[in-house]
Amino acid sequence: MAAMAASEAAFEAVKTKLRANTSLSNDDLNRKLKLIDDFIEAVQQARRDAIRQCMEKIAAEQWGSDVAADVSYCMALMIFNNPVEQVPTADATHYPETPRQGTKRSYYDDDNANANDDCAREQFLTQYLNPSEGGMSAVDLLDQKIEQLIDYSENDKNMAPFIFLLQSAGYGKTRTMLELARKKRRAVFLPCKVVPFVADDSKSWKVPKSLEQMLRILENQSDDNLCVVKWIKFLEAVQESAESYRTPEELYNAQVMQGGKLGPFYKTLEDQYWPTPLKKDGQPVPPSACRPAINKSSPGSPSSKGETKKVSISATSTTYDLDYKNAKPVTRESLIVCLDEASALTKTSLKAFQRGAKVLGIVTIFSDTTASISKVMEENNASCSSRRGKLGQFMRPIYELPTFDLHYETKAKHDNLENLLTAGRPRWFSLFQSFQKMNQEKSKQATETNLVKLIEKVKEFLLHASQDQDCFAVIDEHTSKSVGNINSIDPPMVAMFSCRFGLGSGSKIAPLLAKYSLATIDHVTSNRDSVSTHYPSEPVLAEASAQYTSSDQENLFKVLKHVHAAVLQGMLDAPRGDIGEMCAAALLGLTMDKIRKERGHRMFCSHSVELQCLLKYFGCCEDAREVNAALDGWEVNFTHFDRPGNLDDRDLKVMWNRRMAYYAMERMNGLDLLIAIWHKEKGYATLRVQVKNFAQKFQNSKRNEALRKLEPRRCPPYAPNEKFSVGLLLCVNSVDKHCHLLDYNNPNKVIWPRAARSSPRAKKQPKGTNCRQEKLLLQIVSSFPEEQRNDSDQASGEVYAISKRLKKICCKSYTDDEGCWSVNWPLLQGYKRKWEEHSPPIAEVTDGSLTEIPTKTDSMAESVDDMDIDLAVKR
Repeated sequence: MAAMAASEAAFEAVKTKLRANTSLSNDDLNRKLKLIDDFIEAVQQARRDAIRQCMEKIAAEQWGSDVAADVSYCMALMIFNNPVEQVPTADATHYPETPRQGTKRSYYDDDNANANDDCAREQFLTQYLNPSEGGMSAVDLLDQKIEQLIDYSENDKNMAPFIFLLQSAGYGKTRTMLELARKKRRAVFLPCKVVPFVADDSKSWKVPKSLEQMLRILENQSDDNLCVVKWIKFLEAVQESAESYRTPEELYNAQVMQGGKLGPFYKTLEDQYWPTPLKKDGQPVPPSACRPAINKSSPGSPSSKGETKKVSISATSTTYDLDYKNAKPVTRESLIVCLDEASALTKTSLKAFQRGAKVLGIVTIFSDTTASISKVMEENNASCSSRRGKLGQFMRPIYELPTFDLHYETKAKHDNLENLLTAGRPRWFSLFQSFQKMNQEKSKQATETNLVKLIEKVKEFLLHASQDQDCFAVIDEHTSKSVGNINSIDPPMVAMFSCRFGLGSGSKIAPLLAKYSLATIDHVTSNRDSVSTHYPSEPVLAEASAQYTSSDQENLFKVLKHVHAAVLQGMLDAPRGDIGEMCAAALLGLTMDKIRKERGHRMFCSHSVELQCLLKYFGCCEDAREVNAALDGWEVNFTHFDRPGNLDDRDLKVMWNRRMAYYAMERMNGLDLLIAIWHKEKGYATLRVQVKNFAQKFQNSKRNEALRKLEPRRCPPYAPNEKFSVGLLLCVNSVDKHCHLLDYNNPNKVIWPRAARSSPRAKKQPKGTNCRQEKLLLQIVSSFPEEQRNDSDQASGEVYAISKRLKKICCKSYTDDEGCWSVNWPLLQGYKRKWEEHSPPIAEVTDGSLTEIPTKTDSMAESVDDMDIDLAVKR
């Protein structure tokens, strides 16, 4: 590991240089140091996506001319010294050692998670073909995690016996906990907020009265120890109330009743324990102050004697010395307490609940829809190590619930809208079923009416307005004027855009979208201080968004204003980090909306559009007989974009059935967007799009090279039966339009323009050469619409207006030259020479490990090329 130590030492020298720079503010210095630390950690853990994200952030940072070259060299050096392919996967059964004081708290399952965290997005997206086959149910997953928690607790007495269950609304967190209580383990369900039923908002799970009173009392309490005492007494009452229910089903039936009413268990709990205020009239409540004993047993109470135990409460925290070392051990017979909507608790109250449960040997499951995990859960750092030298251990939060596409039938017909619009999280299927029950008709018209109700309900979820102060992000005055005089970024408006056209992992607004606007959590950092979210393919979300933006032009431009502000403020990142690609996807999708609206379609996802009609809005399709004949019969039908985990010819059918298009995967040079097209007789084919977001006019000299990258044999999906393909080079700004139709299987055979002649070599082909089946390739070069096609075409005018707004958003990411972010290896050699000339020898820092420093830049080039990353850093 000497080479790795040398690489770290090189970065330490860079850090020393940064700290010596007096012109940097503390915030700037800390930000730069954190970027370096994050990069080092990502390389050490062999996390490819994290490495790439860190390098993108480093490239966007202003380093100064004296440091930029050093940073670039150090990055290349570290990647070379620690190749990702050679990093072994840690043994998942290894138990981390008890951390020393002042070190980070262990994060159980981290060793196994390091290899999987970066695959989180792919795990959500690759299972569209057979999502429910051979997988583990959400209940089994939760039960398995509890079993692991118990095992860990037996090996480490510092293990905190709780699990966080975090995910967006609608993924079935509450249902999972209730099913666990019914089938697997003795569990008590305690909702901290009102939990409404799926379709009927008038019915809901109420907060138990004793818990509601506890939350009110502890809301503004800052004395940690006193809060722990309160919770211990409450949890003792919970244990007493559940004691006589010996089986999970008995305890479940005492809690859950038909019609949404709380069962007799909660009445027993209310009689067993009623919290008293910590202070009364400004004075501490005297010891043993409690609710008087109730001699009458409540209906359904397990007490055979009709008596209720009195519970005393101390008023001062100094009365109790809580002994965590001798806490009751957690066993497989321990009671499970499920605390739903845990963000209703303050951080102090939640931490006290964790400690109280540990003292009593209770396993706790905290569930919440919020993605702001650090607001309710302490970050994984050493800040809490000052108390007695021992740090608690935690299970990693559960966010990958295997409930996505639970009710989606992959083999259903593509025109089955019921199956399409209930794809995704299980809530959509439950909502639709509830509408079906309320409307007893089973006709096709009734089904369509219920689907419209479902779309309207989802639209309400997306537009959910919260009274929380963190729901709106305030923007500066300059940004406000640039986008159209708005004072804050409204997350629901950004959600209307992002649920269709993607959400980058670096988006700062992502936690708010998960909390308020249905974004899906796909990763929680090892520090537990932030999350990564995205919108997987859920056609009903895309349909609801399309209906909202198409219903009124004002709605659409309101959404685009907030998206523009979020981009300018650095709060919204594109799915692949390229704003131009995101805006091109939005332009194509919104153009489809305008065409469908003009035709009077009630539901956009139910109607395809002629490919020729879509291309004409970009003025890039020549009105020629040969071109029209090639395009005849081909249709396109998508409402949203997504990122695939893999890509092959089977995906074309998946894309068509789900009404989705793809952002190309990483390492697919030249291909940015992929759209499935379909012909009744010829089957599926592709529309391949490459986006150029140059500030200047795109040069014709680079046109052929760009179009060549879009040829079917040069980029996936490699569909052997594909009869037709369209390669579209779409520039944000001006470009000379171009249209070229050729037979791809017969080199040099140009079908259109007719003036183009085949080369002499093509004419002298031997007999039999032209017997190969004809495969048409249409090559098109165009730009974002720069003018309205004609004054009478309203849709064309609206598309032009959308194009103008999207081009403004793209201004933030204009590039002047195609290769401006690439670093050639002679330049890297120069970085190394500069490092050796102006920096202290690395060997002095690393105790003579200079022999591990690479001297062959070709090897370094191979290491970094394999990562498909750029090493340029802004000076």
